[in-house]
Amino acid sequence: MMGEQGDIREYPSIFSDHFPLGALFFLNDFLLLIDYSCLLRFFPFNKVIERIEKLKNHKNTSQPLSDKGYFTLNVIWKDCTKILNSIFSSKKPCLRRSLILYRWCCQNNIDAQLIIGVKKDGLKLISHAWLSVQGKPFREEIQELLSYSPILIIPFERSGNHAGKTLFKILPTE
Repeated sequence: MMGEQGDIREYPSIFSDHFPLGALFFLNDFLLLIDYSCLLRFFPFNKVIERIEKLKNHKNTSQPLSDKGYFTLNVIWKDCTKILNSIFSSKKPCLRRSLILYRWCCQNNIDAQLIIGVKKDGLKLISHAWLSVQGKPFREEIQELLSYSPILIIPFERSGNHAGKTLFKILPTE
């Protein structure tokens, strides 16, 4: 699927033949990262999630992730990682990147979950955030994720009285 010669899923760098497309993705992701960095600094986490949830399409069912959707998520993931690591000098880009990926999934009616987990490393508690799309971790090593205990899952919810409301699932830790 990825990496085949001539495959359109090749990342459209701002320096490639796809300059307009790559530059627009990059600029959009850069502005979203600034926005979410400010939101996370000045607002409670549940307010940030509520803002994302308002963007949800009002259809009652989620759509499968198409090849084009996978390509777009992949571009967003790469842009966010590059921006956060090189421009923002962030050593932990996972939360902001996952928020932007979750936002795109909500806007496009894709069944996704934002998951935050923790693991113990000596006396330190280390956290990680990732996106699960249609039940599968997106661009994450499953073996690495198994070392984290999920403590918060924000599901893509569309049923009953909960439509449009954030549903947090806080999981017990061992």
